[in-house]
Amino acid sequence: MRTTAFLLFIALSSLSGQTGWYKVSPGSGGKIASFAEDSDQNLYLLSADRIYKSDSTGMNWAEFRQLPDTIFVYFTINGNNTFFASTWGVTYRSTDFGGQWDSVFRYAREIVSKGDTCYSTDGLSYIYHSYDDGQSWDTPDVTTGSSETEIVDMALGPAGEIYVSDIFISSELGVDLSLSTDGGRSFRYLRNIGNLKHHNIIVNSRGELFVDTLVSRDRGQSWEAYTRKTISGKFDVNHQDILYKSQYSGSVYEFSETDSTWKKILALPEGERITATFIDSRDYYYIGTDSGYVYRTAIATGLDKNEPFLPQQTRLYANYPNPFNPETLIPYRIMKREKVELSVYDLTGRKIATLLNKVEDAGEHTVRFDAAGLASGVYIYTLKSGSFVESRKMILLR
Repeated sequence: MRTTAFLLFIALSSLSGQTGWYKVSPGSGGKIASFAEDSDQNLYLLSADRIYKSDSTGMNWAEFRQLPDTIFVYFTINGNNTFFASTWGVTYRSTDFGGQWDSVFRYAREIVSKGDTCYSTDGLSYIYHSYDDGQSWDTPDVTTGSSETEIVDMALGPAGEIYVSDIFISSELGVDLSLSTDGGRSFRYLRNIGNLKHHNIIVNSRGELFVDTLVSRDRGQSWEAYTRKTISGKFDVNHQDILYKSQYSGSVYEFSETDSTWKKILALPEGERITATFIDSRDYYYIGTDSGYVYRTAIATGLDKNEPFLPQQTRLYANYPNPFNPETLIPYRIMKREKVELSVYDLTGRKIATLLNKVEDAGEHTVRFDAAGLASGVYIYTLKSGSFVESRKMILLR
């Protein structure tokens, strides 16, 4: 199988002066349908009949697998590293990282998992469950009881509870919510939530359930407004419980708890559409488009708000002082002796300096960066150590 790797940074300076995003081409040339991540923090994306893999947080990609059918529309990996890929008619399963695929189910619009328990919906009025890691699927649970309804979203809570939202196809006058707390064996109708405009749901790490402008902190029993502004689009939430919404039309919003409103953080070039989103275990946010490009945050989402969600083995720390003029110190930690590269980029993705490119012993290290001769502004520094890649931002203020 041919293997092609790509590494490309393209500045988004043309996007109304927006910064903090990289634009990368995986080389697929086709619409990106899904992202997924395995337990070793390798990232994958699906485009048509091929899966591409990145071991560098999306900075470079290589073709990984060609799938056993033609056009696939959905791909995911669960916590057991079981792969699922679905066409419009068949869902395939692989337990050896895509080496061998078996047909196990009909079309799946979405699959969520906890341990060996998996839940799937085909977007109609049913969800299906599997208790053997997706090898076999049980007779569907009817969550709506009506062929006139359509399941629009599923969300898995931190305690294993599963929420399903559905709407009446003909009128879309409200969102019906159902909840299972017994592994999908039974569902309890919660309530119809008024005349809402948007029907996507999401649950954060605290078990808070969000739909449109409302939040429930008691598993759907009572609701309160968390914002006055309604925003359409797909919900995402990072490991710090920061909410995001992405719109097919090309806009991405972040929710600000400070003023309880949505703020636009990305607008794609005119005509480019968002077809997939993903937040990885390091809290990088990925946007896949219909033109085959990936947009990725230059630093992990929410770094300015809280401590980043990072693996324990290796770590890149915040520079100090910050802002600085003209020198600053960049500390980092590696857990084994290996080659380390530390580089500085401007916001166009141009490498300004290579501060380190050598084998280092395990432990804590600090590198001094002298920005003499550089203009004031925001710069990105990136640490690469083995398969670990992490970036942060620093501000030169003269």
